[in-house]
Amino acid sequence: MNHLFYREKETWWQWLIWGVFGALLTYYIATFTQTEEYIFASLIIIIGLLTWRMQSAKRFGFLRAFKISFFVFSFSSLPLLLTKPIKLIILGDVDLSFGLILAASAGIIVSLISSFIAKSPRQYY
Repeated sequence: MNHLFYREKETWWQWLIWGVFGALLTYYIATFTQTEEYIFASLIIIIGLLTWRMQSAKRFGFLRAFKISFFVFSFSSLPLLLTKPIKLIILGDVDLSFGLILAASAGIIVSLISSFIAKSPRQYY
């Protein structure tokens, strides 16, 4: 049961470790397979595990779960930027910018679904 007036301080180191683990997994899959389906599946697996952990704890509100899941998704997708050639980033390739916009919108959608699943149930006092 949650406390009514107690606001828990966020420990961002824990979520940073989740993000580093997701980034390592994404980088490993990106370098060996180089297929978008497996890379996106690894991101979804990380967010799925995070959602399961947050849902089992039952102490996360919707906005808090959204911030955490989007932070972990953003940090886990950083290796995708690092595996692209640098000259594509410098020249501002249209496909790269479209990919970034698509990845950001996919991250928001996945984080919204994750936070909706992971939110704690309403408590009536």
